[in-house]
Amino acid sequence: MRRGAGIAMLWLTGLAACATPVGKPVLSRSAFHRMARTCGVTPTDYRRGHGHLPHVAFLYRDAAGQTDVRAAPSVACMGASLKAYRYAYFSPMADPPEPDLPPP
Repeated sequence: MRRGAGIAMLWLTGLAACATPVGKPVLSRSAFHRMARTCGVTPTDYRRGHGHLPHVAFLYRDAAGQTDVRAAPSVACMGASLKAYRYAYFSPMADPPEPDLPPP
C-alpha cells in the first residue's frame, strides 16, 4: 500500500512539473504590440522563424539620426521589455532613416 502511494506521488509530481512552464514565455504578437505602445515605437513586423521563435521589427522616432541605435530611449525601453520573453531577434529601424552623406 505504501509503495502504491509513493508511486502515485511521484507520478503526480512529474505531471505537475510537465504542466509548469519552464523559463521565459515566447513573445506573442499581442505582447509585442502592447510593449510597442508603451515604449512609443511603431511595430512593423512580427513573424515566426524556423525555430518557432518570433522575429520582430519596429520603427523608432527618437534619436533617429544617432549613429548608435542603443542611444534612443525607445530602443532601450523595447530591449528591457523584451528581456522577459524568448524571441529570435529584434530589428529597430529609424524613422526617418539617416540621410545619406555625400562622398568626401
